[in-house]
Amino acid sequence: MKEKANNKREKSAVVMRRYGINTVVLTDHSELEATVELFSTTPDTEWFEGKGKAYMYKELLARLQAEDRYFEAYTQQAVSSNPRWRNFLDDCVILAALGAILYGSPIELIHPEKWDQMVGRSKNLFTASSCPQLLHGIPVGL
Repeated sequence: MKEKANNKREKSAVVMRRYGINTVVLTDHSELEATVELFSTTPDTEWFEGKGKAYMYKELLARLQAEDRYFEAYTQQAVSSNPRWRNFLDDCVILAALGAILYGSPIELIHPEKWDQMVGRSKNLFTASSCPQLLHGIPVGL
């Protein structure tokens, strides 16, 4: 991430579809940047009990695809008060960061104008609570 966010409360909407996950994750710009930085600067052996980032990526990918199917089936469980939902969202940010670091997969973001159009069709009312903002210098997918 080239430019630091001015406001830690600004949001990024991370599209997870390249990973077979239908959920769009709304996260703080600063959290996304910090996660990418962390995986960029720490040795591979420090991750997943020494098995490394690639192993962690594969494990997360399989688990998060299953969790995404669960939350699509049980949308009432996709609420901020549910620790399972919060962990799923946090782990999606980790997966996107790992994809970027390991495989050069760009982190795909939704443009704030498109977010407004999509929220009205969302089954999950939790997503309606915030709107993403643009990060200058970062390509936007939608």
